Amino acid sequence: MEGPMEVAPAAGGIFACIFSLIFGLVSLAALAFWIWMIIDVATRCPSEDNKKLIWVLVVVLAGIVGAIIYFFVQRPKNPPAGVPAASPGPPPQPPAGS
Repeated sequence: MEGPMEVAPAAGGIFACIFSLIFGLVSLAALAFWIWMIIDVATRCPSEDNKKLIWVLVVVLAGIVGAIIYFFVQRPKNPPAGVPAASPGPPPQPPAGS
């Protein structure tokens, strides 16, 4: 007669596999995001002073935390190379006859 204790290791093994799979996928996504931010810092428009070098060092040395900081703090401020910064155009004209 089998007891309930013999079922627990198999269930624990399944949960461990699922946890490992989820952890692996999250780690892979974090690594891809980190590499994307390193490439993004390196290919953005050259900035004044040593800001680009400092951001590269922050992202590389601080890892995923540095990449997240760069993504939310600096990335929106720098347009990609070759793309002009958005400038406000002329105000819209009122419709004719108004």
